[in-house]
Amino acid sequence: MLTAPQKILLAARALSDAGPEPFTIEQLVVAAWKLDKKAFGLKGFADKHPNSNVVYSSIMGQRGLVFRGYLDQCQGSKVYTLSDKGRVEAGRADSGVRAVLPVVQLSREDEENLTRLLRSKAYLRIAAGQGGTVNFTDALAFWFGQVPDEVDGLVETARGSVARGVRRLRSGQEVRSNELWTLRQVNAWLAAKFARELERRSARHSA
Repeated sequence: MLTAPQKILLAARALSDAGPEPFTIEQLVVAAWKLDKKAFGLKGFADKHPNSNVVYSSIMGQRGLVFRGYLDQCQGSKVYTLSDKGRVEAGRADSGVRAVLPVVQLSREDEENLTRLLRSKAYLRIAAGQGGTVNFTDALAFWFGQVPDEVDGLVETARGSVARGVRRLRSGQEVRSNELWTLRQVNAWLAAKFARELERRSARHSA
């Protein structure tokens, strides 16, 4: 089982891989919460709101990720970068997660949706480190009418299905475990970047 600091490093790696560094503490809080709402959610409202104090407590102090050299803090600000040491530890944590996933089967609909996600403009650009070129229209195309939480559920199911290596979908698309972890990180990054746009869109639809 991963510790809170390890999960935060995975979130930091997602932010680093998705676009130009550095990232803000607020971005890191949201990204960590999207990866594990139970661990980083506000008590009683975990599905709706992150608890920033959980992330802060893992970053600050003599036992924190900054002091131990896993995160570098830009001088005089709440802006961070992932250190080389932090990236190595994130890789170890990632390997541990994949090793314990059960094997499950995907439905035809899930396979079609997964293929669409992996071929989306948003995923391909962010995975290539070009997150700055992704706009809200690209994000909506990535979610194809769903919400980020539903995409998370699909990716979790798929991760179990390919936990033992490579899986070829009916579409011919090959899927690897590391790609699915990146896919979940991309989903979290998009949700954090376009949080205000998603809230406005949700308010319009519920009005």
